[in-house]
Amino acid sequence: MPVSLSYFPPKTDVMIINSKNTPLRWILLFSLSYCLFWVLHHYRLPAALLLGPMLAAIVLSSFDMTVNISKPLFSLAMGFVGAMIAGLLPVTIVTQVSEHWLVFFSGALFTIIVAAVLGWLLSRSEMFPGNTAIWGTSPGAAMVMTLMSESFGGDIRLVALMQYLRVACCTLSVTLVGHYLGGAAAHSSSPQLNLFKISSTPDFLKTTGFVVVCYVIVRVLNKPSISFILPMVVGIILKMLGLTDIVLPGFILAIAYTIIGWNIGLRFTRAILSHAAKLFPLLLLSIAMLLAINAAFGLVIAKWANIDYLTAFLATSPGGADSVSIIAASTPVDVGFVVTMQVIRFFMVIILSPMLAKWLSRARKLKTGTL
Repeated sequence: MPVSLSYFPPKTDVMIINSKNTPLRWILLFSLSYCLFWVLHHYRLPAALLLGPMLAAIVLSSFDMTVNISKPLFSLAMGFVGAMIAGLLPVTIVTQVSEHWLVFFSGALFTIIVAAVLGWLLSRSEMFPGNTAIWGTSPGAAMVMTLMSESFGGDIRLVALMQYLRVACCTLSVTLVGHYLGGAAAHSSSPQLNLFKISSTPDFLKTTGFVVVCYVIVRVLNKPSISFILPMVVGIILKMLGLTDIVLPGFILAIAYTIIGWNIGLRFTRAILSHAAKLFPLLLLSIAMLLAINAAFGLVIAKWANIDYLTAFLATSPGGADSVSIIAASTPVDVGFVVTMQVIRFFMVIILSPMLAKWLSRARKLKTGTL
């Protein structure tokens, strides 16, 4: 029988339970985030400023000690990370895409197909209502897939759990692989260590300006899914036209990484975790299988595109484009290659997932004779 989530608490972005204790919770969240960041940074793990806050938020959220991260603040944080990635991408990115377009599209399509097959297999277990499993295993665009799933008959809360559990697991795995394969270079290349260094004040003001403009556009259009993509695309265009260099001091990136990490971790409330406990072994197994298959396919991509394996591994990782990009930025890899494949898959997931979900759901009904 499908697991019923009908008795979940009311749907909100992040639940606040006993809000009069919120100041104490903020203090605990800041303190635990800093402690975990320091430990991870000490052991030279890449993107410690993302991973530490994410783990701290998961711990507190699992004890129902959640806080509220406002949508505008999260959207602005995503915008600054998108601009940061634009600064890391070479101006020859268009040439790189034209040279390796078959690699990029094949790699993205492979991950989408594998995830869809796993989702279909999970749906056949009869433990997930409707086509929830198919939406929950979509490899990317977690926020978009979560919002779209409800319109197509999925359980939005269970889809959210599956999506962000995958993002969290992928973030952890990519961080560990980046640490062990990247070695000391991963630590030394981390861009957020020079917290207050501004190489060019005019370029910093221009960068901040176009990020804020993109943020306003996102708010006016009410399209939070492009909070990360739009500033990145605008930044690349401005840089290619020679209008500005992307300059962001480390403290802005540190704040943005922290907010994004909290946003991921705070999804794992006790209510969701306890009510979906029966599904956890199955979910973790499916995520492990997806990671293993993509790790193996990374070997193919590495040889095909003549790149190092760490770059191929990050490029094919089924985590979120934003979190993988942050880790790539603090790891000795070809950031342009990683981000390009992640972004291509992001758009392909948005385009193909509704069609795949509909087709696989129909195939499942025909198989079980419930159509």
